[in-house]
Amino acid sequence: MNLATAQRALDEGEARYGPLGVNLEAFARFLAEHGRAARTAAFADLALAFACGTGSAQAHAAIERHVFSQLPAALARLDRGRGRVDDVLQQLREQYFVGQKPGVLGYLGKGPLAGWFRTVATRMTLGLDRSGPSGHDTERELEALSTTIDVERLQLRKEHGPLFRRAFAAAFESLSSRERAVLRLHLVEGQSIDQIAAVYEIHRATAARWVQRVRDVLLERTEDRFARDSKTSPEELDSLMRSLVSAIDLSIERLLREG
Repeated sequence: MNLATAQRALDEGEARYGPLGVNLEAFARFLAEHGRAARTAAFADLALAFACGTGSAQAHAAIERHVFSQLPAALARLDRGRGRVDDVLQQLREQYFVGQKPGVLGYLGKGPLAGWFRTVATRMTLGLDRSGPSGHDTERELEALSTTIDVERLQLRKEHGPLFRRAFAAAFESLSSRERAVLRLHLVEGQSIDQIAAVYEIHRATAARWVQRVRDVLLERTEDRFARDSKTSPEELDSLMRSLVSAIDLSIERLLREG
């Protein structure tokens, strides 16, 4: 990447974000390392990312104003009141702006820097659940999910309500951390297939398969547990499960249509 192109990219960055304190020759080498990706890149954001990665105080101030200020609102719904947003932001700062090769230098400029960080922060927020949710967290997630698909209304007989809810809770708690995260994004947060794909950086077809699989696993395990613990007739069990299938499928169809 020649100096003229690097200068143009730097000019775009400083026009948008203010002085960045970038060494032009070093920036040109950085763009050259990006190769073909840099030819159609978001040059202003690449300039900001490079400046942050090389320790520019002006760039750090700019990224706080233009990017990090947007993240708390974007993460609040995923966090669901656990108070983890500040921890995620601190993790981001440590992983992407500190060290000999800060993570921000991995940004390729293929989309807005704000969107790139939003995806990283979302994955990081979900990743906190992989350490194992507390019982209180599990109960809150289950309550949100149960409300979303209106489990209580689906009960055919009042006496089966607590037993069915326990079966549903056991099925939910048996899901893997990723399955739980996908289910929360899909049913509770109302994320489209494309949005889920963006969070995990996968193709939308893969995201659709994940959603379908977690739906199937949840239904199968709920039915198995309820059938084992209850004394309902096969006909009654079949009717109850058809109601649950219908409720979840309607949500999946809506998201697939929106995606």
